[in-house]
Amino acid sequence: MRSLFRLVICVAIGGLIAGCNLSDSNYFRQGIGTDVYSSELPNATALNDTYVALICRQAGLANEGKTCDTPLLGRSWATFVQAGMNDIDRRCDAYLAWLDDRKRSQTPVLNELHALSAASIGVMNATGVGVNPITIVGLAFGLAADTFTNVQSRLVLEANHSTVQAVVLDNQSQYRREVIDKVVDNKPAAIYLLRGYLRICMPFSIETSINNTLTVYHRSGASALVQQPGVFQRPALIPTASQAFRQSIPASPTTQLPGVAGQPGPKPEGMVIGWQTDAEKMPISVGRRIQGNLCIASSSGNFDKNTQEGADTREAIRQAKIAANMSRVAKTAPELFKPVSNQIGTNDEAQIFLNAQHCESDRSGTDRAYATAFEKFRFADDVAIKALQQTLAKCDPAVTPTGIFDKATRDGISKATGRKGSTVPKTDRLNDKAYEWVSGICI
Repeated sequence: MRSLFRLVICVAIGGLIAGCNLSDSNYFRQGIGTDVYSSELPNATALNDTYVALICRQAGLANEGKTCDTPLLGRSWATFVQAGMNDIDRRCDAYLAWLDDRKRSQTPVLNELHALSAASIGVMNATGVGVNPITIVGLAFGLAADTFTNVQSRLVLEANHSTVQAVVLDNQSQYRREVIDKVVDNKPAAIYLLRGYLRICMPFSIETSINNTLTVYHRSGASALVQQPGVFQRPALIPTASQAFRQSIPASPTTQLPGVAGQPGPKPEGMVIGWQTDAEKMPISVGRRIQGNLCIASSSGNFDKNTQEGADTREAIRQAKIAANMSRVAKTAPELFKPVSNQIGTNDEAQIFLNAQHCESDRSGTDRAYATAFEKFRFADDVAIKALQQTLAKCDPAVTPTGIFDKATRDGISKATGRKGSTVPKTDRLNDKAYEWVSGICI
């Protein structure tokens, strides 16, 4: 009898002690704290360096026993990010499999506890033990079952596993689409993107995504669920904001702050000419950069469709959208632009065009000798360009798969579009109509 009471008391004390740890106490009193330095920083830095070295090997950027030459890595950080996301996918798949197994194993454990409880009470009753000990044993087994249920009970385990998996995979696909055109040229930016991707597979992220979806659907219906912004990706500074920050920095240590003590503030930059949507209300410098990325020869920030430059810009926007929706990536993912128009309809679209690199370069910064927005977005890498060149070779054997729009490729396009019966003018550049003709005739 006494030993049984000791057991119950020990279990209770053990539960209290298990609930008390130093991390809980620190977080309760201080949150994350106010000191920049933390005791975990040296170890975290060492682990970060080890992780970067291993992912560099997976990405093919370093040999065994070596690490990336990070100061010189440049645009190859984008490859590093892709390899890192692949590694996170592997770990996330293992976690989802564990969740499924955990959910399936919960019922057998509870059944075993109930069976042990019934057997123990039956044995004690048969041997003539009093009512009180039997009651205590029953309570003890009930406590164990309730404790197990409470520890195991959280939304990520209670939700249907297919729901959890769908939430994670959909968020991962959306995240990959969002970052595919981002410029990643330094280690902090790469780690930032990977931490955002890793956060998708964390339990609180999964639970919040499910709750957020249910809440939005309940309040606004199914239409409100389309293109919901990511909950766990902290937004980076947009170019307009970063430009304002740069303008606010004094020219020298002795120069007064702009706009302070009688000093003239920075002259506000004008907006692009002929903007039609809120997303197009951008500084002229940003508009000019987008025009340059879309292969507009005269880039003065004029989007007015009633001028030649504006008309060319509008058509380039439309061609880029058509091309992106036809690209190799689009074949395995939802269309990037809906609807296809000659306007920049959202800030996300503006960011895609802004991150696209200058006309001749692909998103990694490699010169592909693009000449039109269609070429740039339809044939976004060497694999897509080589596939086009193999098609052109059927019209002009001089075309070889080089992965660049070289002179032979331009000549091949010109020969194909110059064939008798062509429905497009003879040209050495591709838009949607010219490509449709070339891909139909060179077979």
